[in-house]
Amino acid sequence: MSPKPQRLTTASNRFRALHKRWRHEHPCSRYGLMLIRLDQSHAVSESMGEEFNALMIQHLGVRIGHALRNEDRLEYLGDHCFGALVVLSNGEQGLVRVAAKLLSEIRQPVRIAGCVASTTASIGLSSCPADGDNLDALLGRAAVALERAQHGGGDHFELFDRSLGERLRRSWDMSARLWRAYEWSEFTVAYQPIVDATSSRICGTEALLRWQDPALGPQSPSEFVPQLEQSGLIVPIGEWMLRTASGQMRTLQHAGMAALSVAVNVSPRQFDESNLAERVRASLRETQFPPEQLQLEITENMLIRDPDTARDTINSLATMGVRVYIDDFGTGHSSISYLRKLPVAGIKIDQSFVSGLPHDESSTNITRTIIGLAQNMRLEIVAEGVETAEQARFLSDHGVQHLQGFLFSQALPLGELIELLRKPLPTY
Repeated sequence: MSPKPQRLTTASNRFRALHKRWRHEHPCSRYGLMLIRLDQSHAVSESMGEEFNALMIQHLGVRIGHALRNEDRLEYLGDHCFGALVVLSNGEQGLVRVAAKLLSEIRQPVRIAGCVASTTASIGLSSCPADGDNLDALLGRAAVALERAQHGGGDHFELFDRSLGERLRRSWDMSARLWRAYEWSEFTVAYQPIVDATSSRICGTEALLRWQDPALGPQSPSEFVPQLEQSGLIVPIGEWMLRTASGQMRTLQHAGMAALSVAVNVSPRQFDESNLAERVRASLRETQFPPEQLQLEITENMLIRDPDTARDTINSLATMGVRVYIDDFGTGHSSISYLRKLPVAGIKIDQSFVSGLPHDESSTNITRTIIGLAQNMRLEIVAEGVETAEQARFLSDHGVQHLQGFLFSQALPLGELIELLRKPLPTY
């Protein structure tokens, strides 16, 4: 069986020329672009051989070509992927119907030389002018949709999500700004005091990353920290933050201020680094900061992902005297039996539980349970997000040793923290 005239071409470098000719033949303002990738073609190649796989791709190309209309065009782009140009006579609904039809055609078994194989496909769809008015834009957006279809397990099509496209654009813009901020030293560290629940005196701080964009002003950590994690930039910035916080706390001690501990968050990317303990050791050596005054905060989920590596890392940190705390305790996938086997120093009660104290029954019961568990395991307890005197009294009365929140102070630059250390905190 042969394809319809000029329906299927085989040279991917002709796609741009094909698009130009086709647009001249069909000068309609609305058309669609499809990227069609075979899902199991690599597996077929391994099991049936390269020659069979090539024949199967050719056979499916003919089949897809016959499923399209005379005014549409199809080309094999390489890497088990076809590109199709489709006239939109009925808007995007027409494009969706064509995609569904193609998926059905591709599912049908392929018989070649007495052998039978079957596969499915993932299809990414974009349309002109809604998703762009040139070939490069349409290809890029169809590729984004194709990736989403593949992540959904294949045998599926996806229209380009314009809101996703806008989010991707913002993400790329944010990533570029973050790299510039790192190169131009725009990041700073702020410190939120941690208070001894018995004496109401500041005994430590949590170091928090801050970013002041020169053009846009202060940026929200909830927006830029996930982007740092995604880009991998969190690793060098996290290392810089550890050195900065340790060095500045050491400077306070040399100036005759109280010897404060400092808590630094460790991101999943940092925790997965095989040499995290060595990096921490190098930072402490450089800053001469006492290891017993450093607290590293990790989440429960980071323990569950790779328990053996997590155990080795925490053991190495504990051996050098660094204390590891479990942040946001109770909000992740807790594994109490495993937690007992780790040299963890303490836990932090998440502010989502603290906010309902002392009147919300559910928050009260959960908090009491967490406190009881920590006490039985002989772990120190820090409650974060403390905003009212009632919350502080409840937590202190039930055995929480350390409190942190806006009741005492927001996160402050180093200079303002020094001023705060010279003043008495409000009692509760």
